[in-house]
Amino acid sequence: MWNGLKAILLWTYSRTSWQYDVLCVLILAFIFLTPPSWFDNNEGRVRHYLQGQPATTKMILTADQISPQSSKEEIEKRVRELTKSPNVHVTACRPIADENGKTVAFEVDIR
Repeated sequence: MWNGLKAILLWTYSRTSWQYDVLCVLILAFIFLTPPSWFDNNEGRVRHYLQGQPATTKMILTADQISPQSSKEEIEKRVRELTKSPNVHVTACRPIADENGKTVAFEVDIR
């Protein structure tokens, strides 16, 4: 038993052996049969990618492009015009201020 365990741990088998073939099959089975949730991070990017949903991305819009009083619908309309994508959805919008506190741009999260 010790010799078999030692041979597996130190891998003394050649490439043409059946043991090598079994190891290759086990590696491929792990790659293709592992559930995606095992690799899911906090933001769920792997899950979104596998479900065909793009992950959230950020876009910077200057104060010239949208006004501070713009509603979410107006911002979403402007983002769709800029990206030329009718399927874009705005999930969040945060103002970016300069050192004087004046809003100079907006950081927009889109999906």
